[in-house]
Amino acid sequence: MVTAPECQIVSFTNAVALYGVIFTQDGEIVRESLINRGGEQSFLGMRRTGTPDVFSLESPLPPPMPMLYGPHVLLAQLWDSNYGHWIVEGLPRMAVLRDVMDFAGVKFVINATSAEMLRVCTDSLRYYGVTPNQIVVRGAEVQPFEELIYPTPMTEQPWVKAPLAIRALENLARRVGPGARTPERIFLRRPDGGRRELLNRPAVRDFFLARGYEEIDPAGMTFEEQVQVFSRARYIVGVLGAECTNLAFAPAGVRFLGLAPDEMQDDFFWDLVSHRGGKYMCLHGEAQNRALQMNTPFTVDMTELQAVAALFDGG
Repeated sequence: MVTAPECQIVSFTNAVALYGVIFTQDGEIVRESLINRGGEQSFLGMRRTGTPDVFSLESPLPPPMPMLYGPHVLLAQLWDSNYGHWIVEGLPRMAVLRDVMDFAGVKFVINATSAEMLRVCTDSLRYYGVTPNQIVVRGAEVQPFEELIYPTPMTEQPWVKAPLAIRALENLARRVGPGARTPERIFLRRPDGGRRELLNRPAVRDFFLARGYEEIDPAGMTFEEQVQVFSRARYIVGVLGAECTNLAFAPAGVRFLGLAPDEMQDDFFWDLVSHRGGKYMCLHGEAQNRALQMNTPFTVDMTELQAVAALFDGG
């Protein structure tokens, strides 16, 4: 059993943010803003010392940007340039914010390292009434704020997620609503040449297409299209990766078959499917380059796949 963080809304005066880390005017770091940094000994020019909760400054911070006036909500954090982290860690905080504050006149600070992720952030925040001109993109800048509002995390990677976060995504899927006809059985296409490339993907793809699955390419879809497809899918097969985070939008009882190198654990996606009351299975294939650990290209055994698929979808 685990205890998930309890999201709280905190307001700071004259605080500074640097890539999602908050510094108060007293020179203290806000512990909750160190989300996903537990394993880092040094970051942003700082190093952990032998004394708990004390950091040493290894190099001077860049000169600060001009002060931003008026209320700003900080959603930026480490790893939110990854679709999966934004969907599960960043976006659900908006559901808590919406219950306690009026968004009129408020700006929202995000990290967006690509045009694609900026579109995802913009499209998803729109369902909470946030317009594009309310979004402020920041990154490695030392940014002072007159008033900084911070919704604290509801997750701890990899498998501590507040049920509230998953309920928020479930409600978001309802607001997005159904799209055109979408299949109940989907096989996820992952971009070629990326992390965890499935080397015998054509054979695996053909195997599932012959079983009545339809191939979809989440990377080529808008945020709304991904929500609509996953919210109707009851059997989902794919290589473990960020696009699988859309399982949070899937129906209760969804069945998911992951494919992954034998260097990778199942924690994050297993937990996500459990929150949906679903069935999780994963076939781990042989790693091609163990130096790359969980990001190595890999191959799954087709005989093993046939046996696992029979258990998975009963055919």
